Amino acid sequence: MAGSYPDVPSRRIGWDADGTVLLVRRTQTASYPWQEQSAATKAVFNAEDSVAALENELDDLNQFNNHDGELALIFPELRELDGLFIQTNKGTGNFITAIDASGDTTNGFDGTFSSVIANYTDPADVIDSWRDNITSLAESNRRALRVTFLGLKGSNMSFRMMHLYGEISGGETPDRLLWFDDVTGLEFTADIDYGFTPRGGSEDVLIRLRNNSAALTANTVQYTAEDLYQDAATWFTATLPGGSTYQATQQISSIAPATTTGIITLRRITPGDQTPGVYAAREFANVASWS
Repeated sequence: MAGSYPDVPSRRIGWDADGTVLLVRRTQTASYPWQEQSAATKAVFNAEDSVAALENELDDLNQFNNHDGELALIFPELRELDGLFIQTNKGTGNFITAIDASGDTTNGFDGTFSSVIANYTDPADVIDSWRDNITSLAESNRRALRVTFLGLKGSNMSFRMMHLYGEISGGETPDRLLWFDDVTGLEFTADIDYGFTPRGGSEDVLIRLRNNSAALTANTVQYTAEDLYQDAATWFTATLPGGSTYQATQQISSIAPATTTGIITLRRITPGDQTPGVYAAREFANVASWS
């Protein structure tokens, strides 16, 4: 454990940017259809602030004023789900009446769903709740997660955060990049937790990129830090493999199949005038094409 917060159960899933589909619907009428949500809505939902992620969307569905609803995340491939955090605007309570998962649904309706959590307790609305109140899961080979919630009479319902922890199931989507920990020589199994970092402090972490594909070359690989809330991404720069020049964005021309790059140094420098708080960022690698 780094600092006073518990260890995260696994890697936090960037479901806002990995091809996952976010759906929401009202359930008073059995035939009410799903409404797919935008990339911007997904990014707000997966951030760390208390901004209502689905407020306008739920307004369009009569604000869920006395109308119960469902939302679903459908993943582009099977996932191992190791942890979950959800927060609504209702404060502590059991406004989420069921969380179910499926390994075979194609649209959120078909397939078989089984219970993951019954009557999820909405955590208190405090600034670091998303680090203190992660619920551990042990869900294997899941294609979708579905959340059923109450639309309280006389009270608008909105969601604020939904964080998932886990990884892509074995054998799924082999043609992709992996972040490797240079210390272990293996893929990262959890987020890098810097713990308590003093303002003006810095730290280097040695990482590598691996092309997991057995046959395809990853062309024009670009990596950079990004955040969904506040400005922690600006703290990070990185080198090219084996390099010594630090930049916010770096680009590798190609990575051959089943090849791991040289050492990339990821540097964090926290500004001396940074407002104290709880921050998160992620290093994002993008491949322009595979050949």
